[in-house]
Amino acid sequence: MAISIGKGMEAGAAALGVSEVVFRFLICFLASLPCSAGLRHVPGVVLRHAYAAIIGVVLVHFSFGLEGSVYVMSPVLFTYAVMRLTWKNAGLVTFAGAFGFLIYCHVSFMSGDRWKDGGMDFTGALMVMTLKVTSCAMSYQDGMQDKSNLYDSHARTALVKIPSLLEFMSYTYCCGNVLVGPVYDMKDYLAYIERREIWMEEAGHRIPSPYVPAAKSFVRALFCLMVYVWLTPLAPWSRLFDQGLLHGPSLRKWGYFYLVVFTSRWKYYFIWALAETACCLSGFGFSGWKRAKDGTRKPVWTRGKNVDIIAIETGRGGAASLPKYWNITVSSWLREYVYLRIVRKGMRAGFWPLLITQILSGLWHGLYPGYLLFFANTALMIAGSRVIHRWERLVSPKHGAVQLVLAALQNMYSILTINYAAFGFLLLSLKDTLTIYGEMHYIGTLVPVLVILIGIVTPSPRVSSKEA
Repeated sequence: MAISIGKGMEAGAAALGVSEVVFRFLICFLASLPCSAGLRHVPGVVLRHAYAAIIGVVLVHFSFGLEGSVYVMSPVLFTYAVMRLTWKNAGLVTFAGAFGFLIYCHVSFMSGDRWKDGGMDFTGALMVMTLKVTSCAMSYQDGMQDKSNLYDSHARTALVKIPSLLEFMSYTYCCGNVLVGPVYDMKDYLAYIERREIWMEEAGHRIPSPYVPAAKSFVRALFCLMVYVWLTPLAPWSRLFDQGLLHGPSLRKWGYFYLVVFTSRWKYYFIWALAETACCLSGFGFSGWKRAKDGTRKPVWTRGKNVDIIAIETGRGGAASLPKYWNITVSSWLREYVYLRIVRKGMRAGFWPLLITQILSGLWHGLYPGYLLFFANTALMIAGSRVIHRWERLVSPKHGAVQLVLAALQNMYSILTINYAAFGFLLLSLKDTLTIYGEMHYIGTLVPVLVILIGIVTPSPRVSSKEA
């Protein structure tokens, strides 16, 4: 039986032109959709937890084998032991241990090289698991803090008692959610499983049907996949260092650079849209109700949303709004569990907490120079965008033309700096990244620095940590 399954995996991988581990991952990723839909219909809290945990463990094991499964489960068992042993420092100890283990795995397996070549390993799932266990431990640590010292968001997600091992396994593995995300808080997950708060099923309340939002995100996923498949042959990475391109007309060169980065984003759009579909099918993607113009209530399904494609491609809101639209749940995690842990309640926000947060994000992705260059550049990019945003706030509404100019400047600045910085994320190596940055005259680094310096000597409204 095992031999026939193995041969089937090899044949399927060969037919698609991918490695066997990628083929196994794709099967499990697709299987997470019906499995997530099934979770919505499982009766009873204990059975729902058991179903979510068992399905998740099986999908991870099938994707990455025994060795990969052990690595992914290691931070789960470590974190639960830490929470059992200490409440006061559970978050800090877990943060250090889980991130230390992740960095060790990044160094040992050099996963970025596999991803760059179209392969993969268990470290992607381990990255998601690291965020999930850390957020749970931090929330558990928050549970013993004086609520007046916490941000409202931290007080809301604080856990006043330790979850059971079954609850913790259910949360961390939930029907294969650990494969790609999205990331969410333990308190919300428990409310969903126990059918409390917006998921309450008493007194006539029921979770709205998920099929329409799930169908929309699934169609969006197929569209993104088609765009990616169509564009990939038109913008191969192999041409990036072609001397004919590098020494050719600047407009053609820069246009090709943009096309390569633009094309690469559609792979992530596809993956995140499919993960959103699974989240909707489970019912957990439901995030509440809103009033329509006619006064009726409309269900909102945004909990599993991880990207706003139009906002990213048009530079809506400026580069400072990038965390609101790209990898949304991870950006939210970075804000809640890193940035706001540095900028304590009542403190003034600044550049250094932003830089530390972005560098930690780079370490989370892997110890490649390209990641660190990318996230260091995004820190500059976001800081510069905030300066432009402050200039916009200083302009009186009477000067509409000036506001339009600043808005256009913000959009152009955002599109330029985002696509420039992205090459560090894609190329990973120091030499290749600096080569492309050099071909662009380091404009995506120098322009933000110039804007920040100008911002220092120009007046700006006072910005609190809540606005940052």
